[in-house]
Amino acid sequence: MPIQYFRSAYIGTPFKNLPLFLVFLFVLQLETCPLWGQGLQKKELQEKDYRLWAETSLDRFSADALWASYSVRYENGTDTLFIRSTTDSTKTYRIPAAYNSHFTVNQFFYAQSGNSLHSIDLKNGEHDSIPDVLSYEYAEVCNLIILLKRDPEKQQSLLIQPPRGNTLKPIAHAAQYSLNPKKDRLLFTTSSNGRHTLSLMNLRKMAEKQITSGPDRYTDFSWSRDGRAVAFFSLSEDKKIKSLFFYRTDLKKLFEYNATSKGFPEKTAMATAPPDKILISEDLKHVFFHIRKEQADALSQSSLEPEIWNANDKLVHSYRNIAGKPAEMLKVMVWNPEQGKSEMVSTEELPSVFFNGNQKYAILSDPLQYEPQFHLDAPRDYYLLDLATMKKKKILAKASSFYEYLTASPDGRYLVYFKDGSWRTYDIEKDRHADITRSLKTAFAGKVNSLVSISAFGNPGWSSDNAELLLYDQYDIWAVKPDGSSARRLTHGREKEIVYRFGGNPSTSPLVFEYGSLKPAAYDLTKEVILNGRGADEKTGFFIWKQNKRETPITYEDAYADQLHYSPSAKKFLHCRQRFDLPPQIVLHEKNRKDRIIFQSNPQHEQYYWGKSELIHFENSKRQKLKGVLYYPAHYDPKRKYPMIVHIYEIQSRKLHQYHMPSLHNETGFNPAVFTSKGYFVFLPDILLEEENMGPSALDCTESGIKKILSMDIADPDSIALMGHSFGGYETAFIANQSQLFKTAIVSGAIADLSRFYLTINWRTGRPDIWRFHGVQWNMNGKDPFNSPEDFKRNSPISYITDLKIPLLTWSGKADTQVDWQQSVEYHLALRRLGKKNVMLLYPNERHGLADPSNQEDLTRRVLQWFDYFLKEKRDADWIRTAMD
Repeated sequence: MPIQYFRSAYIGTPFKNLPLFLVFLFVLQLETCPLWGQGLQKKELQEKDYRLWAETSLDRFSADALWASYSVRYENGTDTLFIRSTTDSTKTYRIPAAYNSHFTVNQFFYAQSGNSLHSIDLKNGEHDSIPDVLSYEYAEVCNLIILLKRDPEKQQSLLIQPPRGNTLKPIAHAAQYSLNPKKDRLLFTTSSNGRHTLSLMNLRKMAEKQITSGPDRYTDFSWSRDGRAVAFFSLSEDKKIKSLFFYRTDLKKLFEYNATSKGFPEKTAMATAPPDKILISEDLKHVFFHIRKEQADALSQSSLEPEIWNANDKLVHSYRNIAGKPAEMLKVMVWNPEQGKSEMVSTEELPSVFFNGNQKYAILSDPLQYEPQFHLDAPRDYYLLDLATMKKKKILAKASSFYEYLTASPDGRYLVYFKDGSWRTYDIEKDRHADITRSLKTAFAGKVNSLVSISAFGNPGWSSDNAELLLYDQYDIWAVKPDGSSARRLTHGREKEIVYRFGGNPSTSPLVFEYGSLKPAAYDLTKEVILNGRGADEKTGFFIWKQNKRETPITYEDAYADQLHYSPSAKKFLHCRQRFDLPPQIVLHEKNRKDRIIFQSNPQHEQYYWGKSELIHFENSKRQKLKGVLYYPAHYDPKRKYPMIVHIYEIQSRKLHQYHMPSLHNETGFNPAVFTSKGYFVFLPDILLEEENMGPSALDCTESGIKKILSMDIADPDSIALMGHSFGGYETAFIANQSQLFKTAIVSGAIADLSRFYLTINWRTGRPDIWRFHGVQWNMNGKDPFNSPEDFKRNSPISYITDLKIPLLTWSGKADTQVDWQQSVEYHLALRRLGKKNVMLLYPNERHGLADPSNQEDLTRRVLQWFDYFLKEKRDADWIRTAMD
């Protein structure tokens, strides 16, 4: 493959510290390899080869669909962004360590790398770079590049220029800038001689207007959604917020609010509360911001004084210290600039607040109202505050505080909430509640989230005209009138067992948070809508939905498809595709044409023997249908029987088509590509957890899945190992004590004694772990170890430890706050006292998963040595042999 393949020299020196063979691989991966799959002599994968693999992710797709950008990242830190033509494979360019990229409307590509701004003329391949660039933005509507530059003398300037054109407007002494939502107005500050000036530029006319000037810095710019207004703070020399400003761009009028203004609370100060910004209401009448109590001089307090933990406190001491007391929480105020009025919105009694869609009403609650309680989230009563009259009324009692279960319609008229298995609405105008799904003959709740038995399938948003609320059932998308008067099923997934969901297209309006509330997306149902789909057979793909028509597949196949990018003008789609035996590739799809591979990652994969994946169907003892994923050994010989590693957690069948890069850098020591390359089957059975019976149900499902594999006569029944981490570690410890199917097991980050875990605290969050036994994970339906000790004992691995007959490897991080690592120590001591074979690894300064690359390498090697020792009888690991003597 000739080096002339590149139309331009690479930008920068991304390969200077990389071995020559890796440089060649970079070049090789740019071309769809013509030798792929042509039967080259394969070889065994070795540890030294792992460094050849790299992760690939899509970055951008040009509006005309002629270019795509994607990143390639190696474990050694080499990160390169490639820009490739979708019509001419010889046109490929690269920028090392690039980010913040843009395709312009006239075929230029821009991206930052370090402190340089790189540009490529995609018409002729010429590239250029501007040094000392702090940041930049692309104003597409005006086709302008705005960049903030710092010269060697540390002086900053703001440059406005068309792509590769001359600077239209140099602005000296620039400090900050902000584009309005339409990106046709530029707000910027300049500083000179101790004075700061804020100006606004019309980018269409290149006309500049000064807004204000003074000794204070201007910061935290926040635009209204339509761009007709902007709010910001001024900071004094000591960096304290001095004033809040509101500027109407259409009226060219500036308003100021500060501690001397009418209605400003005494002994308080304005504050920032990331990620929340200053919020401007849609009608531009209200500005919302945070205040805090002024900090009094802290009294000296000895660290030796005792903490006082009261059993009747709303929150335990450790959690309250992190979450904060209501009196100390930031509060929200509203300011009406035109009327010169301000009011408190949230209070100590009702400190939590979010707004309806048009910000005319606030929804208030007290998160501690029903504390102490022992679920993850406490219910709350919710109050509606009319911001015009400041009158409030209670509208919901004991409603869920889960953020997905209470949202507002974009137009501001409705609140949507989930209660008792159905979706309901509250009409603010009519003060009326409606149960809008109870009469529909489908369930809107079921198994959705990992280790949660039941939850709502979801409320992705609204139709763009606010006429219909969009909801998910198990398979389909529904559009329901907010008053419940009618409902229609938009998709036809149930008939084909395909789960349809919105998504896959980055241009779709994403869900965002605003003052604690999830803001739903809006979908125009009169136009084409992009959906993703997943079948019961684990096929995946993307579909086009049109009103009154069935879903049309863009792609739907035995592979995992993600990262869809769409060019509406060119009607072309770009996405990533992978399988267990196929590294990720970037695929271009256009109607009535065969899919084209734009980029094939990791072409060296084809040089090595590799396994394959298979979806396994089986039943547990209760005749419940289950699935599992079986990864075959590399260079599989059907005449042989192979050892098998079983990895458990809960539902893992979605990993059927996941490609795994071989690596020693694994947080839990588990890597299917490494294991299969060493001659192991790897089996991932799905587990249906029963309430109050988590351990026995995990045992039943796991054994049922293994027996199905053994009936296929491909795995060695005397060489099977079990492993799991966290909840999977708990399951592994429970099963290893009772099953006769395993030669050995690896238990990590595990809970061994449920009664003890019930009374522990997660010291990272400060929260007690009791919530894990109420509706999630170890769901005991309200039972506790005091009134139902037998239920906790029956589900605890420690109860069956005397029955363990196999050697056990256990490990934990000694800084683990998610699961108390002392449980691993206690389990080890019990095994030691009983004379069981066990090695425990404790990694200092590591948390629930290992983060240090050297520790990851150590763990992965030890896991392999452990399996080789017991499943392959390779006795060359001294640290194991010593423990087994």
